[in-house]
Amino acid sequence: MHCKKFIIFQQNHLLLKAHRAVGGVAWIATLFWALLGAVKKRLIFRQDVAMASEKLGKGKLLFKVIKAFLVTSLMIAAYFYGWHYFQNPNLHIPRTGDIQGLFHSVYVTWLWLHCTSNSSLV
Repeated sequence: MHCKKFIIFQQNHLLLKAHRAVGGVAWIATLFWALLGAVKKRLIFRQDVAMASEKLGKGKLLFKVIKAFLVTSLMIAAYFYGWHYFQNPNLHIPRTGDIQGLFHSVYVTWLWLHCTSNSSLV
């Protein structure tokens, strides 16, 4: 009985953690999208300001410089985090099924160990 309640608690706990992680990723994506929209609105469209053709060209140039800076900084971060190894043909990238199978095996083994060690308490 204790083991069944523990499994249900563990499933709910993992579900809440997953929900929290997805919410954080969605928040970061929304923030990034809003930042890009604000930069685009500010540099290219310049609402409520009469622009000459030369100012429009400067705005587009500045927007291109900002985009280039963001891409370059992402590439530098990817290099330092080791993401450049994805271009290596000898690197084995596991498939989704492999990872799910590994997590399932670890989780079931952990539950089995937990339930067998607590069976004397019930």
